[in-house]
Amino acid sequence: MNMDDALNIADVIMMIDIIVPGGNGRHLVSDLESIAELSLRNGGGTSLLLDLAYEGFLFGVSSLIYQRICPSLFFGSPLLNELQEGVLINSHTLEEGSTRVLAVNMNGGLLNFSADGFITIPVTINAGRGERVKVDISGGTVNWPGWSEYTISS
Repeated sequence: MNMDDALNIADVIMMIDIIVPGGNGRHLVSDLESIAELSLRNGGGTSLLLDLAYEGFLFGVSSLIYQRICPSLFFGSPLLNELQEGVLINSHTLEEGSTRVLAVNMNGGLLNFSADGFITIPVTINAGRGERVKVDISGGTVNWPGWSEYTISS
């Protein structure tokens, strides 16, 4: 839809804004100078917390979570830390060891962030005692008003 030859979070937001009456994506202004920071932290041993810090308005976020091929680590379905009406969260396993996580407001509204993390990703580790597993995050993108897309480096 935005002529970049790829279906991504910007296209999803654009479609929702067109379909939903009163969509405000074309009317709100966001600070293009703001910095978005995406981080992944331990949520107490059985989950990972995906945090997003941003000082402007956001409609959607997409990120790739991956781990070095380790058959003992499994990602569960991601959950929003705060219930938000109309916000869809989904994940898709792309290949062994990598999962794409997507969150978008289906009502054309904004995403809300809390200090306790934005998304919780349950993990199951079937490993021996003391075994370490490294999990990384890459390819983060956010979408803000005006349908601009910004890639986040973590």
